[in-house]
Amino acid sequence: GAEDLAVALIAEYESAGGDYGGRPLLFFYAAYRALVRTKIACLRADELAPGERGGSLAEAQRFADVGRRLAWRARRPLVIVICGGSATGKTHLAERAADVSGLPHLSSDVVRKQLAGLAPAQRAPETEYSEDASLRTYHELGARAAATPEGAIVDATFRRRAHRVAFAEAFGGTALFVECLAPAVVVAERAERRERDPEHVSDATAAIAARQRAEFEPLDEVPPGAHLPLRTDRPVDDLLAELEAWLDARLARLGY
Repeated sequence: GAEDLAVALIAEYESAGGDYGGRPLLFFYAAYRALVRTKIACLRADELAPGERGGSLAEAQRFADVGRRLAWRARRPLVIVICGGSATGKTHLAERAADVSGLPHLSSDVVRKQLAGLAPAQRAPETEYSEDASLRTYHELGARAAATPEGAIVDATFRRRAHRVAFAEAFGGTALFVECLAPAVVVAERAERRERDPEHVSDATAAIAARQRAEFEPLDEVPPGAHLPLRTDRPVDDLLAELEAWLDARLARLGY
C-alpha cells in the first residue's frame, strides 16, 4: 500500500550503484514474495475456527491482489492492443486490464473526440469518422503509446489494416494484439443496450456494430505469437486470466 515509497527505495538503490538484474526480475521476485504471504495467510485461516477466519482471509486476498499487480510490473514494458468490432466487449476488457495492471488506458473513442475538441460523452459528427479522421486518431494512439515508457492498454477497433499501419508507424515498437470476438446476437444486444446509455463514450449504434463486423479486415500481418483471439461472451475476469496466462506463456517461449 505504499508504492510511492517502494519506487523511491528502488530509485535510491539504483542511484547508489545497486544491481538487482533489472526491474522485471525485481518485480518477479516481489510477486513471488506476495504470493508466499498469500499462502501463509490461507494456511493460518485453515487453522482457525470458521468464525475466526475473516481477518486471515482478508489478508490473503490483499496479498493476492498485490502479487497480481506486481506480476504485471514484471511483464513490462508492454503495449497491448485490445481490438475488435464495436460492442465485442473490448472496452470492458481494456478497462479491467488497465485497472489490474496499472497501465494507462488509451481509448480511440476518447482520443478521437479530444482531437475534435469534444468531451468524451458528446456525440461526434459523422465527419469525425471519415477515413482521414480515423487515420489521424490511430496515428495519435501510436504516438501516445510510444510516449509511455512502461507500456499501455490500447482500446480501439483496429478493423482496417490501414489503421493498424498508422498506429505502427507512430508507435515504432512491438505491440501485442488481443482480438475480441462475440456472436452476432451478443454484439447486437450490447450495442442496443449501450445506445440507451447517455453517458457512454462510443457513438457506435447496433447498425454500425453489424457493419464493422462484416468489414473487419483480418489481422493477417500480425505474427501468430503476438495475436490472441478471445471469445468475449464470458465473464471479464475469465478473459483477463486467459490473457495473463498467454502473456506468461509467451515470455516462457522467449526464454524469460
